[in-house]
Amino acid sequence: MKTNDPLSDLEKKELLRKYLSNTCSAQELELVFLILENVDDKHFLEEVAEELWQKGDKEIKLEAAHKEALKQGILRKIPESSRRKETKQLDLSNSFQAYYKVAALVILTVGLGLAYLKVDKKQSTNKQIQREAQWITKYTHAGEKLTVKLPDSTIVKLNAESSIAYRTDFNDSIRFIKIAGEAFFNVSHNKQKPFLVETDKITTRVLGTSFTVKSFADEATKVTVLTGKVGVAVNSGNTYFEAPKDIKNQAIVLLPSQQAVLVSDSILELKEINLDIETGWKDGNIRFDKTDLLTVKKVLERWYGISIQLNVQSPEKCLISSEYKNESLENILQSIGYILQLKYQFIDKKTIEITGNGC
Repeated sequence: MKTNDPLSDLEKKELLRKYLSNTCSAQELELVFLILENVDDKHFLEEVAEELWQKGDKEIKLEAAHKEALKQGILRKIPESSRRKETKQLDLSNSFQAYYKVAALVILTVGLGLAYLKVDKKQSTNKQIQREAQWITKYTHAGEKLTVKLPDSTIVKLNAESSIAYRTDFNDSIRFIKIAGEAFFNVSHNKQKPFLVETDKITTRVLGTSFTVKSFADEATKVTVLTGKVGVAVNSGNTYFEAPKDIKNQAIVLLPSQQAVLVSDSILELKEINLDIETGWKDGNIRFDKTDLLTVKKVLERWYGISIQLNVQSPEKCLISSEYKNESLENILQSIGYILQLKYQFIDKKTIEITGNGC
């Protein structure tokens, strides 16, 4: 099959099948790009994907990095109103067959990875290296913390119920990390290789500095700078492999003791903050400053991996100002009980009840 020969539909289908089964040669991969860039009939691509799937081609497989990137791309195409429902369906699928069917259709109809995986035609001869790159994920459960040293010697401290993901080729050109939850980064300086941290809503860009990123689903997304300078920008539909090149122009710039808070889908607010309160967790410190009891409950549950039942009137009106350094849970509960005139008891090893008349 020569590059300049016109291809029949049958030949095109065979090429696409070989791509999905990771058996394309460099020349064939070039033809795949030509097909996708020039095809005018979207229904042809959908037909190919459906036909391949119906045949149950066992050679078709997706690698870990492809799966995660495709999932994010698919979710971005789902309307916001139905995203929760769709996400649940994807997450709860045991066989993942339905998910791969959607993924295969998405690959073909959006350009077989041109949109999600950003495979450059100029890199087609480096195809095997691209495929060998895998995603590495580190995570913590409630009550756990973890320190990770990245390939570039950057140190990451994960707070409880948090995770980071990075590729095995992390240090090759751009240093790129996905995060959920909360983490502290002490970034190894390298002005030739920017360091980008992406949550589902914002991206932070640095060259070498220390900062924290907080991105829990039920809390406002925040970036806090301890040393150096960082840029923070709201995401605009970029995928894993589309780290924003112009983030320096889009971003608000943060200096030490400053924090960016995402107050809406597109607005970042800059604040001056107390570093001990915002980042003390990385050193084993919990500090409350006029913090309401509902927030205290959430912090302790995540920190110690327990569940707290509040039987207190108007807990949002009960405010606590106190600091605890590597304290046991029981000592903190005793302190809170004394400050707010509340009582606590262990229902079992992981469940605590706090009672009182309120504040």
